[in-house]
Amino acid sequence: MEAITGSYVTAFLLGLFSTVHCLAMCGSVIGALTLSLPMPEAAAQDHTFILPTTGIKLAQVEVDLIEQALNLSAGNRSKAARLLGISRDTLLYRMQKHEL
Repeated sequence: MEAITGSYVTAFLLGLFSTVHCLAMCGSVIGALTLSLPMPEAAAQDHTFILPTTGIKLAQVEVDLIEQALNLSAGNRSKAARLLGISRDTLLYRMQKHEL
């Protein structure tokens, strides 16, 4: 069995939190099929986030993920950007865009 890398675990947890948060915002009931996220070996082939049929507010998901990354990195923007898989400049642009 392959070892799970820290970055995969972080991405998995962020995706899981995002899914649960979106469902809670929509008032949906969380069921087993809703949270059927792929196993690590399938992650490269399948989507790691399942879009709810009710849709999401992409800007709010982006804000949530940026805030989570900043919390996980204790406010260190370079580390937060690495957690999100984007450059520091892109993170700063998106923070400014969302007035964070």
